[in-house]
Amino acid sequence: MSQRTTLQDPDEPQRKRPRTVPDSGTGSDEPPFSRDAKFWYPDGSIIILAQNVGFRVFKSLLAASSDVFRDMFALAQPSDHLQDASDDYPVVHVSDTAAEMRSLLTVLLDARQYMWARRTFAFEDIANCVRLAHKYGIKDLLKDSLAEIERYYPAKFESWDTRAIPCADGHAIIAVNLARLTGTTSLLPAALYCCCQMNARELMDGYERSDGTVDRLSKEDLERCIDGKSHLSLHCMHRPIPHVHPHLPLYNPIA
Repeated sequence: MSQRTTLQDPDEPQRKRPRTVPDSGTGSDEPPFSRDAKFWYPDGSIIILAQNVGFRVFKSLLAASSDVFRDMFALAQPSDHLQDASDDYPVVHVSDTAAEMRSLLTVLLDARQYMWARRTFAFEDIANCVRLAHKYGIKDLLKDSLAEIERYYPAKFESWDTRAIPCADGHAIIAVNLARLTGTTSLLPAALYCCCQMNARELMDGYERSDGTVDRLSKEDLERCIDGKSHLSLHCMHRPIPHVHPHLPLYNPIA
């Protein structure tokens, strides 16, 4: 009979993937899994399953980066009805998305490429690293990843004009949730301000990541954004009208 080692976050974002069918002990209910195209090493020593995607990696390398991984791997059991059952490798099931795990492994197992291509690392990949580095207690990666997020949502006003611009407005929702998750309140002013630029439907629906996971603001942060939009509108209404040159046409937003 196979056993599963699963870490479940109580506040993890909504998934759009079907949940794995529990193991009945007969092996017939175990859904087949697909091998990750990149992180499947033939001589790997453990298989991590995330959303029915298998990552065959070296547990000693991951355990060296995370005490949480080390403890998880110590409890992992071989499964007798996986595709590679004949190899009898230990398997650990995680509640993370496959995209999150892939982002983390890209940094931990492909560090040289990450160091050279750091500034082109996608925003969602950086966010994935924040979540999993926080979850698995990888302090140096967490610190580095949060510093990257701050390039998009700077803590200092003077850095606003030189910030990196996210490719999607909904990234601000992700940034707010990451700030709450990690207690990095310095990200909140810029991230919440960017959320206030979104329309009501975008705020209510949340942001859908490329893997189908949806990030939504908490009720409290959604209220802050609604109130913030109102305050910003009133502030703009009370600003003095700039001097207009008499020979220049006046812009009419309704025209």
